[in-house]
Amino acid sequence: MTTPPDSMAIPKPPSRILVNWARIAPFMPWLVLLVSLIVTLKMWQDARDEAERELRSDFKARVLETSRRIEQRMLDYEQVLPACADCLPLRGKSIAPSSVLSSPR
Repeated sequence: MTTPPDSMAIPKPPSRILVNWARIAPFMPWLVLLVSLIVTLKMWQDARDEAERELRSDFKARVLETSRRIEQRMLDYEQVLPACADCLPLRGKSIAPSSVLSSPR
């Protein structure tokens, strides 16, 4: 018995893996797109959350610094007020710091 030449050989049926791949292949670009969009969305959310945390931290630091400066300024005013009261003509009256701060202008 002679074997037929390669051009006349009976082709083998495609393997099961190739058949499954042929069914999936048309949807592969959509699958890649979907996965890419999900990864991009997650990265964008993480970047946005990190930026928001950084802004909140910066805001809190600025609020604390401003609060500290206001308190320091008020302490300075309390120290300066008696010295200014000595410069005013009193005409026999004494001026308490609380009465000067609460008096109408």
